[in-house]
Amino acid sequence: LIPLRQQVNDILDEYNNYSKGNINISFIDPADDTALEQEVRSLGIPPVQFSTIEEDKYEVANGYLGMAISYANNSEVIPVVQNVGTLEYELTNAIKKVTSDEELIVAFTTGHGELTRSENFTEVDKYLAKQYVVQDFDMSAGQLVPDYIKTLVIAQPKDPFTERDLFVIDQFLVGGGSLLALVDGVNINEQMQTNKVSTGLETLLAAHGIAVDQNLVLDVSSDMASFSSGYVQFFTQYPFFVKALGQFMDEESPLVNRLEAVTLPWVSSVQIVDQPSDDKTFINLVMTTEKAWSQNDTFNLDPQQSFAIPDNERQQFTLAASKFGRFDSYFVGRDIPSNDDTQSETVLSSTDSGRLIVVGDGEFATDGFLGRNAENMIFFSNLVDGLTQDMDLVMIRSKSITDRPIKELSYGLKQTVKYLNIFIPTLILIIYGFVRLYIRRKEVRIDVI
Repeated sequence: LIPLRQQVNDILDEYNNYSKGNINISFIDPADDTALEQEVRSLGIPPVQFSTIEEDKYEVANGYLGMAISYANNSEVIPVVQNVGTLEYELTNAIKKVTSDEELIVAFTTGHGELTRSENFTEVDKYLAKQYVVQDFDMSAGQLVPDYIKTLVIAQPKDPFTERDLFVIDQFLVGGGSLLALVDGVNINEQMQTNKVSTGLETLLAAHGIAVDQNLVLDVSSDMASFSSGYVQFFTQYPFFVKALGQFMDEESPLVNRLEAVTLPWVSSVQIVDQPSDDKTFINLVMTTEKAWSQNDTFNLDPQQSFAIPDNERQQFTLAASKFGRFDSYFVGRDIPSNDDTQSETVLSSTDSGRLIVVGDGEFATDGFLGRNAENMIFFSNLVDGLTQDMDLVMIRSKSITDRPIKELSYGLKQTVKYLNIFIPTLILIIYGFVRLYIRRKEVRIDVI
């Protein structure tokens, strides 16, 4: 724990220096003060147990490794500092929360067969709750989105959207709201059966500049997947689990430019529609390698099939895209879809501050995929941060990413590297042996002379 304390001290010293007196730091050891110990516990900092060695014997000791960040009547707590790699993000996040009077609310939509927080996004829910108020919003009720909701997340809807539902989403965007649409072009059920998804949301997204294709993308850069064959479970490289590499992400966007990789299972491609050459509001955030391909009509998900595709049929696909800037309402010149409050509603025609991100996959941040793909949590959180507030925390969080996948190599190059690793060390030993033998024989001749 001594190195951990020193690293924490170094980080706090930097905050103290850059704050120019606006941050006061104090270290408290409540070991010998019962009243102080009660105060620390009331803040939400629990005691932790750790082992010590005294006179060659292991003993259990109690200590405190937490932080409390206070400003005016607001306070935030980091109960236990375990990883200095994420401390800068957690500390900056806590400072932003206690010094801000605004409560940031992120809402997951329900009502159209979407993936839900309670069943599919429990880990994401816990992670976002450190920074935002996270709640559900029932789209099927037909009510306009309240102004206090900053960001809407629509995750893998399966049921059709009514015109009223689309109007609610459109007016939220045109009113300056932020939308994260995780939309699959093809739905895959538990029996690995497929059907193309058409909910009507795709039409609205395309009208605002980003279309979702009804296909499944495969790539030579892919992740391992687990399957069961009778009584046997096996792992195999599965091109449908696309591993998008950092070199194919937009290098200027803080949302992705520090990511090393993101794994997107059964992902559909997205396209930016009719983008003028001088329009900087659209960005292709995440792309495949140039050796990707797609299935468009007949879908074969068998992991044991031959995935050999001719090079002339391969291309690069966009998997996630964003639009930040001007949005014109899809409903300008149309009748307002009916609702109880229709008489008091007016159509907002445009905004210059709308935010939209579309990803052709809804499962990459679910609990089942986060276990083996921790970088997906960073990707999802970056998208929510970029939509809900500024980019400061996005850039800090991405520093802690450690996944460093190698570039995809051809089979011939892999074999070359393999045999070089086998034979070069052997060759070095043989050469060394001959050199040693030559030196020893030379020494013997000199002794004889």
